[in-house]
Amino acid sequence: MNPQYAWQLAREQLEGELPLACFDRCIRNTRMLFYHDGLFWLGAPDDLARRWLERNLTYRIRGILTGHMERSMRVYFIVEGPEIDLPPSRSSEWEGLTPLSDELVEKYGVEVAAVGGKIWVYSQRRDQFYPATISTLAHELNVSRQTILRALEVLIAHEYVMDLRSSLQPRPHRYVAAERMGPFDPARR
Repeated sequence: MNPQYAWQLAREQLEGELPLACFDRCIRNTRMLFYHDGLFWLGAPDDLARRWLERNLTYRIRGILTGHMERSMRVYFIVEGPEIDLPPSRSSEWEGLTPLSDELVEKYGVEVAAVGGKIWVYSQRRDQFYPATISTLAHELNVSRQTILRALEVLIAHEYVMDLRSSLQPRPHRYVAAERMGPFDPARR
């Protein structure tokens, strides 16, 4: 099934299950932003809606989408619209720095760890949704695009990083750190 259509059906089902005020506040303006390999990225209208969805509906939405897509699904929520009640961005703590995971250095080498660390920093930006691209990573790490692509192949295969580009969208590949990637503690630098 088309992921966009599966999300539309899930919204319709939730409209019948939830109180109208909850649906209007948190679901009506939540959009499917990306889908890739069993992972839905849903854009909530603000941070309050995102937190409510994560706390109250993650498992329900995942179950509905799993039923429509006929395979196991994962769901992540991000803020797409204006944000309220937002914690400060953690990326400023890492301004000019790239954390290296000891685990990644040991298993895959410094280049893979550097790419993973830079993607993790991008993933901490809460003021806007701005995933890392291949060009940005190559420029900021001062390496070739081929080096980035080799590192990404490892990071994605071992689920440290997720590619957000949907097969339905002609956008460039955009990458974010998976939960397995962090957290790094800037106080330990």
